Amino acid sequence: MTKRVTGIRNLGKTKHTLWYKIILIKKMQKISLLVIPLLFSGVPLVTAENFYYIPDHKLEKPPVFCAMEFEDNRLPIAPSQLMEITKNVVLEWKTKLIEATNNPDGWNFQFRTISLQEQQELFFDADCTVNIYFERQPPVGEWDYAGYAESYLTFSEIRIFYLEPIYKNSGKTIEIDGELWEKFEVKGFKNTLTYGLDDTIRHEIGHILGLDHPRFESYQLAREPLSVWSSPSIMLDETEHKITGDVDYKITDYDLRAIINLYGEDGIKEINFLIYVDYVIVGLVLILIIYFIKRYSHFEEFEYKPGKNQAQK
Repeated sequence: MTKRVTGIRNLGKTKHTLWYKIILIKKMQKISLLVIPLLFSGVPLVTAENFYYIPDHKLEKPPVFCAMEFEDNRLPIAPSQLMEITKNVVLEWKTKLIEATNNPDGWNFQFRTISLQEQQELFFDADCTVNIYFERQPPVGEWDYAGYAESYLTFSEIRIFYLEPIYKNSGKTIEIDGELWEKFEVKGFKNTLTYGLDDTIRHEIGHILGLDHPRFESYQLAREPLSVWSSPSIMLDETEHKITGDVDYKITDYDLRAIINLYGEDGIKEINFLIYVDYVIVGLVLILIIYFIKRYSHFEEFEYKPGKNQAQK
């Protein structure tokens, strides 16, 4: 789940940080994960190929991303812009994976929009495996969330909260690298689209594909005096690194290698369930064999103990 925090101010200089948090549900059990940032200071350099994945989560067929159309009378531009942003992000994941593996057939990501009328139908046939919903803001009391992803047995869901937050000084402080920073919290929302929506959607799709938050050692994060910093991963978790500031946040080669390591260069292939049918048939045959063996053994014991049988009469 993507978590917005805060702007933080250091000695009169204001910097804004967008943190991420995901809640993933696998097999109907919700897994709460850590928060990670969108904007931070430092140039992280990946020096080791350690990949991190959501436990027991792997897509079993190429995903069909379905963006649910909606209306917003107070911000009419929101529906069309969010549909376009989401479509472009799905295409970006697909294109980068194809280019990394030179395999156009292995990453057959599809994008569809589902109309309001279709959503009213009890069972609309769109083959959706990932439903994407858009809401103006999170529920009251959870204003620090910018979005979340959830996975169930047969489908996944992403929700994006798209209004720009209003930050105010919380009166709290946080220590980062020996410096004391003032912490800002979300106190409301403007009637405008927030920044970084494309990054939020990239991040949540990364979770749907199976990526967890990577955990880098401090020596893997090099800090240099640049105005804009590059993230080593779209999935980076900030809480362990205490990094703040502006960042060029995008899908990286590290992310692509992690996905390819999980699924292989052949990509995401649909499982042939006929294999499981064979297993079921073999299992049933074994059960029947065991049943008849036990029944035959019972009759053997019954027939070869006439004395006991006569006594029972």
